[in-house]
Amino acid sequence: MTGAIPSTPVVASLWRYDADTVGAMAAPHGVSVLEPSPGVATTDLVRNADIVLADPSGERALTGDVIAAMRNCRLIQQPSVGLDTIDLAAAAAHGVPVANTAGSNSRSVAEWVLMATMTLLRDAHRSHAAMADGDWPRPDPGRELGALTVGLVGMGGTARAVAHLLAGVGSPVLFHHRRSCADPPDGARQVPLDELLRDSDVVSLHVPLGPATTGLLGADRLSLMKTDAVLVNTSRGPVVDEAALVDWLAAAPDRRAALDVFDVEPLPPRSPLRSTAQVLLSPHAAARTVDARRRLDDVVAQNLRRALSGREILHLVDTAGGPS
Repeated sequence: MTGAIPSTPVVASLWRYDADTVGAMAAPHGVSVLEPSPGVATTDLVRNADIVLADPSGERALTGDVIAAMRNCRLIQQPSVGLDTIDLAAAAAHGVPVANTAGSNSRSVAEWVLMATMTLLRDAHRSHAAMADGDWPRPDPGRELGALTVGLVGMGGTARAVAHLLAGVGSPVLFHHRRSCADPPDGARQVPLDELLRDSDVVSLHVPLGPATTGLLGADRLSLMKTDAVLVNTSRGPVVDEAALVDWLAAAPDRRAALDVFDVEPLPPRSPLRSTAQVLLSPHAAARTVDARRRLDDVVAQNLRRALSGREILHLVDTAGGPS
């Protein structure tokens, strides 16, 4: 990005940042803020915007048609790590830079991964439910995480944070990444995906959603996993074939899954995933901590000011190749 934006720049804020918040983030720069309102199309909000603060919920997704309507946009800032609500190919075609908040929630999600995994290894969720019903259960012996091999699918910031935490409990770590990793976490070993699935006791998914990762774990790959394996998904629901996952769980009673993301969100009330004690369910909240939100807001504010003053943007995304 070169040169500051002239006159009074327009910021279209599509998510939770109201005009006062955006104004405070932009200070000392003055901005005109456009906010969603009933009956106003997303296309109309972004048409003349110089900067667009995107909506990671997808309610006002930046589709190809919406991006094509942008006349002045110098930056799309995604207030999250995930980018699946933005048509990156359209942004590349129209020359619109996109940035996210890479790393802002890595620690929060990593801690959730370990919390969920340990809960399932001890069936603590079952014990809690039984005691809440007035029982005094005698659960089967659980397993220590440090005695198990953990496989990480993907090696971005969150997977690295998970590997760092696992080092503290002594778990051997395998990982799979689409490219050769020149600086793997200490002690972690890069292997092909199928080998990781066969050899890991716990498999945790850390990949972005895209054509190459949609349905990455279908029935064939799930069948490679151990009969007492734990699967953790904090990436995106469609990375796993949900119907195949239900069958995978039903085929072996010792299998477990910790799921923070789903094909359809909110998870439908009649989903079979709601009726099995083999899963730990979370409403897409693994990253939802005050600490992660503070870091996220700080990146958004920094990039807003950087865009307004023509400085280098943090965490620009390779819109042609997609996120790594």
